[in-house]
Amino acid sequence: MSFFAAAMDRIFTHASMAAPALWISATTSEERPIRIIRRAPDRITEFGAGRFVSDTTVVDGRVADLPAPRPGDVIVIGADSHVIQGEPLRDRERRKRWFSPLGTPVAVGSGGSGWRSIAA
Repeated sequence: MSFFAAAMDRIFTHASMAAPALWISATTSEERPIRIIRRAPDRITEFGAGRFVSDTTVVDGRVADLPAPRPGDVIVIGADSHVIQGEPLRDRERRKRWFSPLGTPVAVGSGGSGWRSIAA
């Protein structure tokens, strides 16, 4: 195991840095427990002459835990379910993590979230 892989394992298993979540496939209904790191930056969107600030939730997950997330899959964090709407993207450097912006928690199957990929 490389130094980088060992560091990623420690980060994603540390209780104060990462949280447990559940991934549910939209196509097969397969369920898999995963570990995620949540962030909540504000996003500024420009429309015409206006600028809008919106709350977001961004999730980082390891490719080792979730090799191929797809739009329509569901990520359950605690009691909140988020549907993946965008195509997942991996980090540029090591391709070990997924980045995923998530929208407002929604009822499963009703839309409202995104997922972007990062590897581990």
